[in-house]
Amino acid sequence: MSISNLFASPALKLAGIGFLILLLLIPLALVDDLRQERESRRDQVVAEISHSVGGEQTVYAPVLRVPFISDVYGADGKITGRAERHWLFAAQDLTANSSLKMEARRRGIFEVPVYVAEHDLKGTFAFDAKAVAGIVGEPILGRAELLLPISAARALRKLDLELDGKPLPLGAGADAVSELSAFAAPVSDFSFDKTIAFKLSIAATGAQSLDFVPLAANTEVRIDVPWPHPSFRGNFLPSERKIGDAGFQAHWQVLAFNREIPAFWPADQNLAGTLGKTYFGVAFVEPVDVYFLNHRSAKYGFLFLVLTFAAFFLFETLGRSRVHAIQYLLVGAALAVFYLVLLACSEHFGFAMSYLLAAASMGLMISAYAAAVMRSLKRAAVIGLWLGVLYAALYVMINLEDFALLMGAVLTALMLALAMFLTRRVDWYGGAANERQPPVEIPN
Repeated sequence: MSISNLFASPALKLAGIGFLILLLLIPLALVDDLRQERESRRDQVVAEISHSVGGEQTVYAPVLRVPFISDVYGADGKITGRAERHWLFAAQDLTANSSLKMEARRRGIFEVPVYVAEHDLKGTFAFDAKAVAGIVGEPILGRAELLLPISAARALRKLDLELDGKPLPLGAGADAVSELSAFAAPVSDFSFDKTIAFKLSIAATGAQSLDFVPLAANTEVRIDVPWPHPSFRGNFLPSERKIGDAGFQAHWQVLAFNREIPAFWPADQNLAGTLGKTYFGVAFVEPVDVYFLNHRSAKYGFLFLVLTFAAFFLFETLGRSRVHAIQYLLVGAALAVFYLVLLACSEHFGFAMSYLLAAASMGLMISAYAAAVMRSLKRAAVIGLWLGVLYAALYVMINLEDFALLMGAVLTALMLALAMFLTRRVDWYGGAANERQPPVEIPN
């Protein structure tokens, strides 16, 4: 058997096509590496801009810090000295009203949403005399302080405090509250027997998200944000929310028994872990992540190669067209370039428009090439129609994430059934699509 006859076998031709498909996975992987590089660059720009405006902000209720002094006893039971220990007391209730002004910060082709938030907080401190009496030692009431934990002091634009209707300056540099930096203000005429009312007016910049930690026993938060794509997160979802094209409003209410934060605790007890788990808020997400959609589309690159090459193979086997291995390779290269064009354009024009542009350009290119290779406009039109169906199905699968697997499985099964039907009479040993030959009797 000659070399030409050997490679005329459909089975060997199919094996060669399989090898080419595996070879073409290399440029597909290179395009995906480029996508990861561009996505990492985007994330770096987002992180840098977010850091410059204070990053993701968290709002805390103020706490009261009161020192207690107690006797220290030696091994013989005698008093050897006195020790001071600070205790933190959470507010009884907190009501917060927050409004945000959003703006876009741009660096190169990347855009990051940042905001200026204005918070109006008010609440009260009320104490359980019996519970406080259980603390070892005597309170030093004259040194009581109000502490306001802050997630990022550099983001502050305004910070005003009123206690019982009187303005009070907040000073920086207070001791940390569970690893959080805090501002402090002395509380005059403090007593556990009376209720203290406070008001806070805070303005701060931030980016990407806004969270609240319900330090107060009962917390109520309302926010109004001109951003139509919120992603609510944390341990508590809003009890009410309204989302529209112009933005959203949300309302949270957290009660004392909904959280694990105590009414008071020693200042040297680190509650960072508890506070990190007891929060709620919202992230300001982009409606379309072009890099994620590019990644999803690239996952079907192998299937695209298989189904496109299958169309050429069927024309070659059933229609007696001749397609060289190099021509298969060039068609596969065009399919890989589709993902490169999609990635490059989606950074500038949005994903939907970029997908249409990339699919149309590569579809026309491959169809025109097929017309020249197979010397048939009719067959080239079929190839173009087939590519259009594949690109349309891919776009649907990308956007219907929950049904992508089902649709992909059904599409693959249908294509396999069609291939089995069309090749049912192919002589895989010879090369032509012949009528079924009668069985040959083998002599004894």
